[in-house]
Amino acid sequence: MTPKENLIRTLTVDNPEWIPDMLKDFKFVVPIGVLNEMGMNNEDWFGVHWTAPPSAGMIPQPAPTAGREPLKDISQWREKVIFPDLDALDWDEAAKQLGVFESEGLANYMLVPIGIFERVSALMGMQNAFIAMLTDPEEYDALVEAITQFKIKLYGILIDRLNISVISHSDDFGSRLGMLISPEAFRRFFKPRLKRIADAIHAKGAIAMMHCCGKIDDIVDDFVECGFDGWESCEVCNDLDGIYEKYGDRFSFCGAMNAQALNDNPNTTEDDAKKELRTRIDQLGGKGGFIPGYLGLDPKFYPVLAGELATYGAEFTKKRLAAR
Repeated sequence: MTPKENLIRTLTVDNPEWIPDMLKDFKFVVPIGVLNEMGMNNEDWFGVHWTAPPSAGMIPQPAPTAGREPLKDISQWREKVIFPDLDALDWDEAAKQLGVFESEGLANYMLVPIGIFERVSALMGMQNAFIAMLTDPEEYDALVEAITQFKIKLYGILIDRLNISVISHSDDFGSRLGMLISPEAFRRFFKPRLKRIADAIHAKGAIAMMHCCGKIDDIVDDFVECGFDGWESCEVCNDLDGIYEKYGDRFSFCGAMNAQALNDNPNTTEDDAKKELRTRIDQLGGKGGFIPGYLGLDPKFYPVLAGELATYGAEFTKKRLAAR
């Protein structure tokens, strides 16, 4: 079994032969700077300016710069929001910069930032976007629809032109305390469109992952109903045990490492990091649909975690396969 085949089997919970390592078993691509969905102390391709604080892990964490939002009034989005011309981009150059054709036998797994919910918040500022959702829902809905169409076209190009096997659609609907919007608002404005996004990715022959941070237990059922193959980030503030018990035989998990607790503690040791990895493998790996997302941790732990995954993960998988 090739690493690509093993990755696909993991994400579709189809009896993989080992737990994939994000640093060597597939090419994990976050295309900031090539696809300009998010800036790094500059503007993205929608004209939103971003500020990027220092980040401990591989995945950058910029935020829209307060006071520089390009859209002030939701009713003016047709005039103020300039959608990038995807047909005009040099996709061959993008593929070259990202190195997506360099790794023989490895799948390209792309996390595409700034989804349909996040894009409106980035354009307007989160507070103004929430107000617009309440005071002018028809215009808010129309903008979300336009962004959805843009995303579907973008994902199709990425799969066709950049050889992407896995698209992770990113939309963070929660904080560590709970949902940023009500489940009812999520189901009104976003759920039907997320289903269309998942369907469009599948129609191109790729895997559809839902990236969503925060405590979002209330809508994981909806991700499954939308047809996503799995959930990326799956932070430990959620009821991971209950969700895994309910869906673990047909819905995969990528992430779950308690990066914030480990990174925020200056006394975190290599043994602490290894213990966290073993805990999450035990919790979510029993059906073969788990990838530990350790790239959010301090990079100094990467070598020891890769080694622990190769040893503990192999022994865990051996036991899982023997129990079938």
